[in-house]
Amino acid sequence: MAASHLEGRDLTNNLPLATIPPDQVTTTLGARFLDRRLTVSVRWQAVANKNPADIPPGPEAPAGAKSGPPFAYFPTSAFNLVDLYVGYQINPDALASFQVENLFNEQYSRYLN
Repeated sequence: MAASHLEGRDLTNNLPLATIPPDQVTTTLGARFLDRRLTVSVRWQAVANKNPADIPPGPEAPAGAKSGPPFAYFPTSAFNLVDLYVGYQINPDALASFQVENLFNEQYSRYLN
């Protein structure tokens, strides 16, 4: 399991920093079978939304604006991704693997991408 929560502000202008990513939690659960030759795992990643209040105004914003359109970057919605992985160690030099990313076909946008 891995999680991240970052905070940051521009202390000169008292504005949020554009490069702070939204909170996220990633977990992986897996098991090995057949003398550890077969690996099966599932990964779940939950990413929080990025609110307009957490994004500084862009260069075209009215003077003195603390937030609001136009933003330096676009706000994003929260999303959840589920990935599956299966790998089989054929011999010490060869691994056959299969992975499905975004199993439930979640439509999402990553902040800053």
